[in-house]
Amino acid sequence: MSTPKRIAVATTIVAIFLGWAPIQAALAADFTVTRTDDPSPDACMPDDCSLREAVIAANNRGGPDRILLSNQVYSLTRPISTTGDFGFAQVADLDTYDDLTIEGPVGNSTKATIDANGATMGERGLRDPRRRH
Repeated sequence: MSTPKRIAVATTIVAIFLGWAPIQAALAADFTVTRTDDPSPDACMPDDCSLREAVIAANNRGGPDRILLSNQVYSLTRPISTTGDFGFAQVADLDTYDDLTIEGPVGNSTKATIDANGATMGERGLRDPRRRH
């Protein structure tokens, strides 16, 4: 391969890698949680989205995402399953599989609370299976 072709290939590879971060940021999605209960997971819709549904939707998208909470108490009540699906946030703790930021309200007098109900959830409410615990 000639030197100009090598330079062109190297430049293209560098441009792809350097350009990926802004593309990922542009593809990021926000999921606004509108429910404080923990129903059987369905789709995260703009006016009907639980915390569990938002985590599942973010996991299914890939890339960085944000989950937006208001000054409410969000209860996780789906019990640990003895059979069937143990992962993917369907039951018990919320498994996250990608870059995810969970943001509460801004200000000194407001806060969001995630009640993981230790008796139902075990020892944690959020878990990233990609990391050792």
